[in-house]
Parts: sequence; structure tokens; C-alpha cells
Amino acid sequence: MIPVFERDLCKLKVTARSIVAHDPDGVLGKVLICWVSQAARGEFTDQLDEITRILEEHGEVEVLEMQLDGVTGWLAQQSAKLKVASRASSEYYVVLDAKNALLRDMEPDAFFTPCNQAKVFGRYRMDDMPAEHRSWFEASAGVLGQQAMEWGTWPASVTPMVLHRQTTLDMLSMLGESPDFTSACDGGLCDSLRQQATEFTLYLVYAARIARFDCIHAIEERPWDDELSAVCLLAVWRNNDVGTAGQVEAMAEHSDLNGNPLFFGAQAGALDGFRDTERFKILSGLFSVYENAGLYDWDNWDDMADCIVGAWQ
Repeated sequence: MIPVFERDLCKLKVTARSIVAHDPDGVLGKVLICWVSQAARGEFTDQLDEITRILEEHGEVEVLEMQLDGVTGWLAQQSAKLKVASRASSEYYVVLDAKNALLRDMEPDAFFTPCNQAKVFGRYRMDDMPAEHRSWFEASAGVLGQQAMEWGTWPASVTPMVLHRQTTLDMLSMLGESPDFTSACDGGLCDSLRQQATEFTLYLVYAARIARFDCIHAIEERPWDDELSAVCLLAVWRNNDVGTAGQVEAMAEHSDLNGNPLFFGAQAGALDGFRDTERFKILSGLFSVYENAGLYDWDNWDDMADCIVGAWQ
């Protein structure tokens, strides 16, 4: 499942091509594209049809549309990631963002253990969780009448994430939310999100504290020096520190230190703080990342930057 706004269509095209190139065994199954924009889907039919045609080389694909009814796109996107459970036909579903391009081939055990439990890619103990993400866990726990987990390691609230369909539907029911995908919010879900809960922290707290966690999930710990070689998202975050250039360089060189992620994506505007030599160096690294993955398809590096991180100002 991939939620998408109109501004994400270029990134989604790259991700679609990456799925075709790097999921030859169909691990991801049917792809559901969820249109969650204030703009009408019909205004972007040509782009969506092109993306659909690309993904049809991989397998079945369907475009769904959610009615926002005055709800912000940010809330609707989170709602869609949960309410799409009502449209999924499998026991589990994987949530990606439009920017989650695959850089190398997906392996059959990428998301599941030999016992068919969905992997939770643990990175932080709750005491070590980045402050903003920990506040989301605590807000979600409060909404659900629980305490944030005092055991295990947990991911930040980012994609990719594997959700158990029935557990998601049970949580929506507890929140008084209809599972009907066509409406962003018609119960308690958006109220919870407005209280600083997030879709993934709600799910993880519910799964860990209320559902039968050990039956449906298993935590696979991924420390910082190994997390990018597992199923995770590397984002070139909005900052102009040395770490951004270092991360891109590590991926370009397939470094043993965090240089071989399965998924890669960049936040909009991630390169806005870079100029001249530093910007050139990062763009050179990004070129190598996409070229090595067989995904480079732009006339020049500025077109690449416009597509994957937004126009440079």
C-alpha cells in the first residue's frame, strides 16, 4: 500500500520502476496506490495511468481514492495507511511511502520470520527513542488507555511497516472508527491523530499491549550500524550537516557501514541547504545510488533532484 499526493507522482514513478526491477519474485504482492490529495484524482489520470502500467509488469495493481471531507492531507495519509486494511485481501500488508524506492532485490524473508510472523524492525528502546517519536508513542498509548512499551526495541514512526490486517481493523473498531476506506475519518481516528498519536505508533502500541503480539509479530533488532542493510528507510533528512553527505557517499560506495539499504527515499527539500561543491558531491552520490540500482532515468542531475527531493531553491 502506497499513499500518494500529486507532488509525489514523480517519486512514485521511480518507486514503481524499482518494484518491477527488484521484486522479481513478487514478495510485495498486489500494489494498492491510495490517492489522498485535496486535488481530484482525475486531474492526474495520465500520470497515474503511466505508473499503473509500469506496476502491471510486477503484478496486480489498484488505485484507490479517499474522500478527505475537510481533513488535512497529513491526517488523511495516516488514516489511509490504517483504513486500507479493509481493502487488503492478505493477512498482512506492507505500507510504503511514494519515496521508498528499492535499491536491490527483495529477498523472500525480507518481512517475515520462518514462523510467518511479520518483522518489526527494532531500532530504539523507548528510553532512547528520539524525543518526537517517543512523544507519539506516549500519545498513542494514552489514547488506547495503555502505557508505552517498557520492553523490546521499536522503530521510529516511519515506513516501511508491516501491519496485520485483522489487528488493524480491531484497533479501528476500538477507536470507534469505521473501516470504510472512502472516508478519511468518521469516528475517533482523526481525534486520536490530532492528539499527536500517529498511525504506526497507534498500531504498535495496540499490537504490543492489547493484541497477541507474539503470534503476529517478531522484533528483529537493527542497531544503527546495521539498520540500513535491513528493511528500512534511509531518508536524507532536512539538514545540511556532514551526516547527509556521508550517508549518500556510503550508499554510493556500498560501504560496509550503513551503505547498503534495501529502501531509499529523500524528504522534500532535503538539498535546500547545500550549495556549490557540497551540493555537487551529494548529487554525484545520488546519481551513483540510482545508477547502481538501475533506476537513473533523468536528463541531468537537476532533474533528478527536482524529482526525488523537490526543486532546489
